[in-house]
Amino acid sequence: MTTKITLGGVRFAITGEPGFITAEDAKWELISRGAFVMTSVSKTTGALIVGANPAAALVSKARKLGTPIVEADGLRALLGGASLRDAIAGRRPASAPREDLRGKRFAIVGKLARETRDALKAELERHGGKVVDKPSSTTDVLIVGEGSSFEQVDAMNAGTPFLKQTALEALLAGAPLSNFIATRGDAVPDPRARALELLAAIAGELVSMPAGERWEDELTIRLTPTRVVSELRDLGGTPLHDHVREVVQRQAWPGVSAPCSVTVPIVFA
Repeated sequence: MTTKITLGGVRFAITGEPGFITAEDAKWELISRGAFVMTSVSKTTGALIVGANPAAALVSKARKLGTPIVEADGLRALLGGASLRDAIAGRRPASAPREDLRGKRFAIVGKLARETRDALKAELERHGGKVVDKPSSTTDVLIVGEGSSFEQVDAMNAGTPFLKQTALEALLAGAPLSNFIATRGDAVPDPRARALELLAAIAGELVSMPAGERWEDELTIRLTPTRVVSELRDLGGTPLHDHVREVVQRQAWPGVSAPCSVTVPIVFA
């Protein structure tokens, strides 16, 4: 006879309505599998179950503590007999090793909202990536969680390509890395002219994030043999700057043997 006690001793909190089951029924289903269901999140919480219209304070605390967040699909897995580890990993389908991640060097900074650091590291390494805790000049991709650090700021200022939560989730769901970080293009006779062409082509996308008020600035693109650096004269380090960087890193900037740069006016409205 198969036991129903699959979550013995695991502590959960539930916020919002999962949809396929009420929060109240989910609580008793988890308890019937040996789990404890609490009303708050603490360091001992195994996961926060998040449904529609969750309490922002609980979600914020879970993210601050690094508590895994399990949504409806993960809850289905738990109620179907999966372990918590399998349910967290099972939010995305297992896939064959990916060539676009093989050999890439990843660094993880900040607190991850929906992943444990160990689970993300295991997933990236399964695809042939190498994962470290601190970025360096050899880092190919920076995974950016919540809470900035000097290492993160320095790496982004140096032009290290990065993925934030939405892009990371899309990548892990199967989207190609090139959707977020383009491969450098071939060298051209006039890289500055090519850079200006690319900037003209993406001008609308660069300012697609509202600034709240009209703001005139200057955008400098600095091409080096290994990096593409995006600098804003006045708005550096702001969410607008991060948006610009994300747009810029999706372009195939020309390769160069020596640094060069272009500066253009940019107006946010």
